[in-house]
Amino acid sequence: MGEEVKARLTPSGSRLIVAVVATGCIGVVLTTPRAVEPAPPRLWLDVDAVAAVLDADARAAEASLDEAAEALWTLYEAQGRAEAGEGESEDDFAQRRRDLRTAVAAVEASARDSNSDGAADGTTLRELRGRVSHGLGPALAGERSDEEAFLGTFPRMLERYGHPPSFVARTLFVARFNGIVDRPLTEGMSDVELQAYWGWLVFGAEDAPMPQRLSALTPYEDAGGEASEARAWLALRAGDALRAARLYGAAAEASGSLRLRNYALACEARAAAAPPSL
Repeated sequence: MGEEVKARLTPSGSRLIVAVVATGCIGVVLTTPRAVEPAPPRLWLDVDAVAAVLDADARAAEASLDEAAEALWTLYEAQGRAEAGEGESEDDFAQRRRDLRTAVAAVEASARDSNSDGAADGTTLRELRGRVSHGLGPALAGERSDEEAFLGTFPRMLERYGHPPSFVARTLFVARFNGIVDRPLTEGMSDVELQAYWGWLVFGAEDAPMPQRLSALTPYEDAGGEASEARAWLALRAGDALRAARLYGAAAEASGSLRLRNYALACEARAAAAPPSL
């Protein structure tokens, strides 16, 4: 008879086998299709693009204002004081709107003239936007002496929009400035600013009306944002579990995401359990 050979496992060998088996079990659990209730997606912005915008804001804040820009700034602060005050007459409001339009035209003319004759550039609306946005943080922290005139009712608006992250708040403040000077709210915004502006309505403004949130999806995507998961989430929030399942399924197929696949299964189950509509 041949000599009997007995195999022995060392303690380290035993641990290795246990680790391999455990890892395999985890892999099976993670890849097995299972219904998982969807979680709300989050807004993600490119950090380098955000930093570039903030750097431009800081440079704009350091530049001095020319005479035309000073006049516009005075009217901007008057608007803020009127917002934060006890109200004003319709005539006063209408007159300030006319004055603002005149002041904006003067700023644009000053910038054009200085460019054409080779002199130092006059203050532009873009630079004023940067000056406004750069001052938001200190104003909200109570570090500006002109806080009321600078902010107006903006802090109340932040409460209404769910206290957004600082860059989103900064972009909403730019939109406020554009509105005050009678320009489109998103005028002059870069792609990452547009993503912040529309994206917060899509991802973060839970109390906003659903039609408003849905309408923000297209401009968010046009600015380079990824909205496939958000479309599915908003469909689910709107009560259309079947559409949400289809959208999650399509997003999962396009991305290979097991998480989104599991979200689709949960939405399918919810749609199947729903009572038939009459």
